[in-house]
Amino acid sequence: MSCVFHRTTHGRYSLLVVQTSLESLGLVSLESIKKGDVGMGLNQQMCYAKNLSWSEIVQSSNQSIRVVDSNNCGTCCPLSAA
Repeated sequence: MSCVFHRTTHGRYSLLVVQTSLESLGLVSLESIKKGDVGMGLNQQMCYAKNLSWSEIVQSSNQSIRVVDSNNCGTCCPLSAA
């Protein structure tokens, strides 16, 4: 998937990932989110969620990005040791 574009959103979110045991979203081709906000929370195993350039992926300054309570990359994210 390279683009998220929904006519309707889940509340205000187009991409919402909450309380999962995922370590990665696996969306390596994601280039843009055309409409709606991005929200991620309570994903304790998720690596790199905070490190992504979300502001480059969303298309409007009106879109908000909330990434909270995800892994701080202390243990599972080898590139964060720099």
